[in-house]
Amino acid sequence: MTVRAPLPRRLPGASLLRSAWILPVLALAALLPFLLESNFILGVFTDCLIYCVLALAYDLSVGRVGTLSLALPLFFGTGSYAAALLAAHFGVPFPVAVLFAVACAAILAVAIGIPALRLSHLTFGMATLGFALIGELIANNWVQVTGGPDCVGNVSQMALPSGFTLGLSEHGQEYYIFLGLAVAVGVAVRLLVSSRIGRAFVAVREDEPMSMSVGMNPRRYRLAAFVTSGAIAGLAGAFYAHYLTVVCPTNLDISYTVNLLVILFLGGTGGFWGIIAAAFVVTAIPELLQVAPNVRLIAYGVVLLVGVSLMPSGAEGVVRRLVQMWRFRRTQHDA
Repeated sequence: MTVRAPLPRRLPGASLLRSAWILPVLALAALLPFLLESNFILGVFTDCLIYCVLALAYDLSVGRVGTLSLALPLFFGTGSYAAALLAAHFGVPFPVAVLFAVACAAILAVAIGIPALRLSHLTFGMATLGFALIGELIANNWVQVTGGPDCVGNVSQMALPSGFTLGLSEHGQEYYIFLGLAVAVGVAVRLLVSSRIGRAFVAVREDEPMSMSVGMNPRRYRLAAFVTSGAIAGLAGAFYAHYLTVVCPTNLDISYTVNLLVILFLGGTGGFWGIIAAAFVVTAIPELLQVAPNVRLIAYGVVLLVGVSLMPSGAEGVVRRLVQMWRFRRTQHDA
């Protein structure tokens, strides 16, 4: 009779130990404005944090429920314009403008999602792309509201409360605001995908007929992910408007979708840490190397093709497989 080696029991604090590396990373991120002397590099890290928020939002729709939406720039731009118009023309305080921007983006996502999610997966992607292009055309041509190519200016600049500035420059304060936003969105997304709703998202993505057989409504969960993704994008857009203090039709440019698709497929759709790492790599390297926009799009296309071909599960999937192989070999060795 063969006796199997007992499976190693998980220690009570194992999950805590596995997450202990997050604390030094957050500490380093918090000290970054005091360690860097270059405002340019600090601005690059701020851009990375913006893309972290957008990528985590985008993955809710693309990675978690498997609906290829191409309309995220529309919600990002809607949030930007909503906050900018309130702040520039009516002097509305920043928190109120942010709430209004999130509400506008969420309502628009509902208005688009209800009819579009009745379509097939591929047709849904094309429909969302059409809405995104229409939004960009409206921003360019509705001059009375959006200012068209002249943009919306005079948006109030965001800053930390006077008691928390710690003598930081404007760039340092903006970095801390986006760091707080990225951490808050990351925690919220992590809690959502770990909840019953997050597990339902995965069930709908993996096996729609099976999820329907146990009483789930796949369209409802897809709409929930789509609207949540749009609302977070609107939130990021409102912060971005007060960061740049000007909003232009380029905020709705389709190049945002290209960047985010590269980040998702490089980091791993349906992942978390891989997406965050890819957001920093894909955003920081072209900025630091001062790559021209046209060359950047070509490079993104090559990275996307190579990533999908060689790493279909992304960098996070590769790391996960390597860890599983290492644990299996260690278990075999101990047995």
